[in-house]
Amino acid sequence: MTHPYRILRALLLALLLGAGAQARAQSGPYGNEWIVPGQTYYKIKVARDGLYRLDYNYLTQAGISGVNPQQLQLWRRGRQVAIHVAGNQNTLDPSTVVEFYGQRNDAELDRDMYRVPAANTQPV
Repeated sequence: MTHPYRILRALLLALLLGAGAQARAQSGPYGNEWIVPGQTYYKIKVARDGLYRLDYNYLTQAGISGVNPQQLQLWRRGRQVAIHVAGNQNTLDPSTVVEFYGQRNDAELDRDMYRVPAANTQPV
């Protein structure tokens, strides 16, 4: 007959080894390395691929104020997207306009979550 403590120790050892393997599996890059802690970010929803223009009213309604427009950046999937800033180059004012080419969400990042590609309700 096997001693109960022996089984318990074997089970505990197996759990500890499994937890260690899981921790190592998640120690790689997550895809959010471009995020700077403490920096403010705003989400811009894009429904269709195309050119977009954000005027002063849109920017101020989003809560953006008191920044140099030349320091604005646009990011998509961890890569910086080119923008064109027109108007006053030093402060946000009614002449400020930010233009960029926006791309809608195409579920590219969700591709590996589906064994059967047809199961994705928003295919690429």
